[in-house]
Amino acid sequence: MLKKKLSHLKVGPSNEKLADISQCISDLSCLKKTLESSLCMEKFQVLKNDDIWQPTLILGGKVDDGQAFSSTEDDGQVLTVLSFRSIEEAISMANSSKQGLAASVWSENLCLINEVVRKLKVTNIWINGTYGTTAANVTFTPLKGSGVGNFGGVEGFFELLSPYDAFIPKAENDSDKNISSAIGAAKKGQECWGKISKIKKKLLLLAKLKDLLNKHFSSNAEDYYSIIYRYFNGRDSSFATTQSGFDLVSYQEPRGVVAVGNIQDKHAIYVTVRALYEGNAVISQHWIAKELGPLLPDGVLKYIPDTAEATRAVESHNDVQVFFGSWNAEMLPPSHVTDSSNIQSILEEEFYNKVSVVKNVWCDVGKSSLCNFGE
Repeated sequence: MLKKKLSHLKVGPSNEKLADISQCISDLSCLKKTLESSLCMEKFQVLKNDDIWQPTLILGGKVDDGQAFSSTEDDGQVLTVLSFRSIEEAISMANSSKQGLAASVWSENLCLINEVVRKLKVTNIWINGTYGTTAANVTFTPLKGSGVGNFGGVEGFFELLSPYDAFIPKAENDSDKNISSAIGAAKKGQECWGKISKIKKKLLLLAKLKDLLNKHFSSNAEDYYSIIYRYFNGRDSSFATTQSGFDLVSYQEPRGVVAVGNIQDKHAIYVTVRALYEGNAVISQHWIAKELGPLLPDGVLKYIPDTAEATRAVESHNDVQVFFGSWNAEMLPPSHVTDSSNIQSILEEEFYNKVSVVKNVWCDVGKSSLCNFGE
């Protein structure tokens, strides 16, 4: 069936309306060399006379976790089919991919589908025959090598808004500590923290924050407290709807580990609270982490020293998904983290978008759900 489908696909330029799939822009000779050297049970590619890479099917063998074509130089339309011995192995193979935009789950077992959907590290999941369904009002959040930011939906709209200016504080030197250990503890703590319900997280954070805000901001503590409470009860992108015969469930998932630099009090507190509320673990150079961290479960909020060495260690760590900091024109934003946000150029409403991702789950509800008037 797959071979027959690939045989009928039309490959063409991205602006060609009759094309089923865009043609590859990578070096054709490099792609052919990679295909010839791959170890597998079977390779299938439609042979045509033109110099255009055709969609390719690779079956089994030693195509480790679907990474036969993994480098940026060898990007080609390749479908890899691998067998698995258990559901855990299948999920592990899927999550080992360098991409994280979308996946498709095929099964008649609803309970199994729900389990797999929760564990897949992608943000758009199609169930059975819904593959490829999209809508302009639905947010897509690329993960890992698929990209950064958001497109579509409300979150995508915020990507187009103008920034505002903010004060950039000066960092003070402090003794360096084991940043990798702190990030490792945060990653472990996030796995448990993310499973706690939002109502429990809200009650815990509000109870611990009230005394700290009164201690440090006695004159305007209520202003901070009311804004934070508004964040807890603000908008939520989670919803369920029907799109052209497909059930769509969209809900928020935490990014993972969020890093916060020694930025202005207002921004540091808001970002930290919002990130924690969405289920992330936070490592921070701000005093709020030093005082609030010990009051929360282990690893959920970690303080790290405010030094250039510590900042560089955080920026280059693969387990940090988001970094909120302040850098001037002479400084480059972090390169390794999934999303690097200069606090100067981010709207308050965007704190919400940066610390969470929108996961979309599409499910076919059958043709009987459609009304064909006049037929």
